[in-house]
Amino acid sequence: MSRFFLDEEGLPHLLLVGLTGGIGTGKSTVAGMLREAGCPVVDADAIVHRLLDPGGAAVPEVLEAFGNGIAETGGGIDRAALAEIVFKNETQRKRLEAIVHPLVVAESRERMIAAARETGAEMVVYDAALLIETERYRQFHRLVVVYTRPSIQLQRIMERDKTGPDRAGARIRSQMPIERKAALADYLVDNSGHWQETRKQVSTLIDQLAEDARLLRQGLPLPIRRVSPFLS
Repeated sequence: MSRFFLDEEGLPHLLLVGLTGGIGTGKSTVAGMLREAGCPVVDADAIVHRLLDPGGAAVPEVLEAFGNGIAETGGGIDRAALAEIVFKNETQRKRLEAIVHPLVVAESRERMIAAARETGAEMVVYDAALLIETERYRQFHRLVVVYTRPSIQLQRIMERDKTGPDRAGARIRSQMPIERKAALADYLVDNSGHWQETRKQVSTLIDQLAEDARLLRQGLPLPIRRVSPFLS
């Protein structure tokens, strides 16, 4: 897969940062902190919602693939009903991804270009849960993974979804193990503790990314930033 530096769009020095994690790790929390600090963030989940809303580009093909039982009265897709199907069946999940992923790639590209041009920022962050599974992370200069200890991840899902450990555990197991994602990270944010500690890590992360952006702007190679997936 080719790298995705947007050179052809006149943005050769824009630092592209992929942000990912696992269910219950707090990826959205970290994305929010980055936004608060002034970093443009493009949200893949928001794009998917738009694609599945009434009139969305993915609606006709998703209904054809999964049936009218997941249709909402207003013409969109019942995402909860769709999730029940794809979380239980890897084949069905891959079928959905084959429909939605190309559309997400196209729109996210447009949004990243727009964000860079509107803000004049030297970096743009792309927040996506399946960044590694789709191998799209290879198109970004830096990969940031939000990590949470498995026991905390399980507890957060149980509290958020008002469900038991079996169902919450099944949601976790339907995704790539967070340790595998962490092993690929250039930067790791450990969101296992208090939000104030996470905010400190995000502040440090922003400084490191700003340095990366400076190096890229100067045409210098980016240093290796590989981190250990196991934090003390």
